[in-house]
Amino acid sequence: MRTIAYIDAFNLYFGALKPLGCNWLDLEQWLDRQFPKNQIVGIK
Repeated sequence: MRTIAYIDAFNLYFGALKPLGCNWLDLEQWLDRQFPKNQIVGIK
């Protein structure tokens, strides 16, 4: 299934990354792992 992901970066950073002490995340790789049966065709 072709998939376009819409990411709210503010909530992603302050809700998931900052509490863990992370400064960045490879969104394409993370989405591939979250949705292994889907083809990620865009990230917005």
